[in-house]
Amino acid sequence: MAIKLIKPVEVYRNKFAVLYDDEVEFPNGSHGRYVRFCWAAPYGVALRVVNSDDALLLIRTFRHDSRCWTWQVPKGFGVDGLTPLACAQKELREETGLEASGWCHAHTYYEGSIDVHAFDARVEGAAMALDFDNNEAGEVINAARFVSRAECAAIVAAARPELDGDPVLDLISVISLQQFASGR
Repeated sequence: MAIKLIKPVEVYRNKFAVLYDDEVEFPNGSHGRYVRFCWAAPYGVALRVVNSDDALLLIRTFRHDSRCWTWQVPKGFGVDGLTPLACAQKELREETGLEASGWCHAHTYYEGSIDVHAFDARVEGAAMALDFDNNEAGEVINAARFVSRAECAAIVAAARPELDGDPVLDLISVISLQQFASGR
């Protein structure tokens, strides 16, 4: 039996998310409150970008929620009026200055309150001329690098996945590393 929503109570909203403190009924019949977090975006995108050396792109970004620098695959919120593919291409340009080819929709999964569209793409050359000047306001990215399949396997195998001393924090990135390391 599920937790029954009696009354949604919105307590905070901004352009990124909505926070609720809902009135609910628990399976045993008792009433209480339950906090619920929902993304405000229509969808999300996550990118597995590889280069000609068959290495995976990770970006180093500051995450306010965890108060630390983390490594992750490029990802972002969907934008009304853009297809998920167009949004993924925009995110890669904004976060790294790179252009990719061979875009392929890999899969869609549900994260919290939105569908996240995962894309595979390829950039030519092993080196990058990174451009962090196009970051959106509120987004802090200061490095990016390509990680080999062997490095991805080592990161995933660690008790606390990290790269260069910074955590690989989100599940999307860990799964992408794991799939890439195993050749998928």
